[in-house]
Amino acid sequence: MKAIKNIGLIAGNTPDNILKISQASKANGYTVKKILVTDSTTTGAIKSQYPNGEMVHNSKSILEDDGIELIVVSGKPEHHMQLVSEALQAGKHVRII
Repeated sequence: MKAIKNIGLIAGNTPDNILKISQASKANGYTVKKILVTDSTTTGAIKSQYPNGEMVHNSKSILEDDGIELIVVSGKPEHHMQLVSEALQAGKHVRII
């Protein structure tokens, strides 16, 4: 079984509440490949947390990326079900936090 390594992050972030991937996850080779940037997201804070991550402006860029195996969804719960449905239809693993 192939280990999940590349993560797409779809989160309703505020500048003070950027999802952080643990050091243990990073040590095990997990990387955040793409991050969805919303109007309320501070790009500087994202770049400092994920310097190698690509910032994107729509979820399709993450959903259609064959190199991303896991999508982490956080933020407002009213948007979760649609995003989870789209991610599963795209053949991705999903984690809601």
